[in-house]
Amino acid sequence: MENPYDYANKQLASKDILWATDMKQQQIGDCYLASTMFGLAATKKGSDILRSRIKRHPPDDDLPQDGWTVKIQVPGYDENGVFTELEKEVIVGQEYINGITQGDDPSLYSIYEMAYGIANGDEELGNGGWSEEVLDSFGTIPTAKYYNVSLIDAAGPNNATTESGNKTTRYGFEKKAMQSIIEAAQSEDNTVVVTTFSENYFFDEYTHKAEVEATYLNDHYFEEEDYVNIVAGHAYTVLYADEEGLTVRNPHGSNPGSGHPPLMDNRTVPETITFSWQDASKVFGAFEVGDLSKYED
Repeated sequence: MENPYDYANKQLASKDILWATDMKQQQIGDCYLASTMFGLAATKKGSDILRSRIKRHPPDDDLPQDGWTVKIQVPGYDENGVFTELEKEVIVGQEYINGITQGDDPSLYSIYEMAYGIANGDEELGNGGWSEEVLDSFGTIPTAKYYNVSLIDAAGPNNATTESGNKTTRYGFEKKAMQSIIEAAQSEDNTVVVTTFSENYFFDEYTHKAEVEATYLNDHYFEEEDYVNIVAGHAYTVLYADEEGLTVRNPHGSNPGSGHPPLMDNRTVPETITFSWQDASKVFGAFEVGDLSKYED
């Protein structure tokens, strides 16, 4: 019988960029965690950081492995009574390893995900019904000591305006903000996560999706252009950006395709898509940039 720890242990032993394609959001509403971790895994620095915070348990190789020890950041009060991010060690034991992976062997992502559940006392993962406290804790990850986060609010007062009936919305990013996002996305010392608006004129009020025209690589690795639906209130990893547009990755592992007229097709397209800044400004607001250059374990 194959050792259930082998896959994650091979990831820990690797010196390469993880590019952890197994970081796929399942039934738990933690897109922010998945997007943040994929952003880390897509760079050499971030991959090393992820590996450095997971250790074999027990550490003695002569003893049989029964899990991993994981360092995570959790919100709490320090010794001075200041509410901040506290480092905590959590043991993810054998009894938990299949809780998130849907039967697959655990990966670094599922180990981290499980560690946050355990740290918040929410260990029953069978139905994905994590408490709001657990889900809220995922939002603290970018403020960990290795992930100094800054916020780029790309929407500005001079945006174009679209009107339809009684609805008015602004779109178009400020040039300075666009340049900051491009510089961040092209740097190996940064990771960039962006969250869509929870609602606005462009999102359908029933499906909570908005249509954009995007390009992606199809199954034969040819570039294809089509309409794709972006999900409201959802986090994406920004993998690249330039003057033409930006490339994002959906932690669901795919994107909902769109028929034309929109929202009439249930097919999916690949997880990584590229689209214009104009379309991006309709669905995205603030971008969070994590600076990995000053990390110290």
